[in-house]
Amino acid sequence: MACVVTSPLVVLGACSSFSTSSGEAPPDAAAPIDAAADDADGSVAADARGPFCVEDSGSYDRCWDFSTDRLNEGFDDPNHVEDYIVRRDLTTFTSAPGSWFSEVQAAPGKQSAARYIARLGAIKDGTYKVTFDVRLDTECPSGSIIELYCTTLDSEPNRGSMMRVVPRNGGLEFQVQHNGNGGSSFARSDTKTLPITLGTWTHVEVEVNAGASGSARFLAGDQQVESAPNIPIRCVGMTGISLLVGVQGTLPASTRCAAWFDDVTVSLP
Repeated sequence: MACVVTSPLVVLGACSSFSTSSGEAPPDAAAPIDAAADDADGSVAADARGPFCVEDSGSYDRCWDFSTDRLNEGFDDPNHVEDYIVRRDLTTFTSAPGSWFSEVQAAPGKQSAARYIARLGAIKDGTYKVTFDVRLDTECPSGSIIELYCTTLDSEPNRGSMMRVVPRNGGLEFQVQHNGNGGSSFARSDTKTLPITLGTWTHVEVEVNAGASGSARFLAGDQQVESAPNIPIRCVGMTGISLLVGVQGTLPASTRCAAWFDDVTVSLP
């Protein structure tokens, strides 16, 4: 079924899934039109400020603060699959005037995704830093909320995630991965979990030192943890890397996963 705009304020979707060897769905061929919504419940972060992103700030390479009605502004592609909702929320945010709401609902046996893709160029060894503010009001039964995702340009591309942030058991699980000598079979290099408080905004930082002897640092709120040292965190044989922002998952029947995002940045090696 094609994606459908059901109102001037909210974009809902029900699209055909496209499975890959890594379980991820590629971007849709066409991007739905996204518009503002001001009817969601929520609260403003205690330290809320004005628009966050500053051109040529020098502290990041890409930045999204959802300060306009065009949610896809600054991204390269949508990744909207099966049952999803994307909208701008003017009632809860960490920087005015709004945030981005991403929700997926169960499509039995299929992956649903409510994400946008920022293509970051060629894969390099070195430090990738991703920062964002996130709010989750309920537990998510499965899926991820942000990923560093590797691809190739072949007609049958290999794909896989070098880093994933997964909501799990009242916290955020940080995963770093590698694909050995190449291909789409990824193994977990390390996993760390930090607790968060549902219903409030949490500032998150993920710093990944990619390479054969890599490492990572994870921060959620005022808590921080580091990965094991000298572990492989890389995508061997792949040519490009992207940032995937938003909720995705293959959910059990009658379940949902939703999150608000604001002030997302990425810094490249």
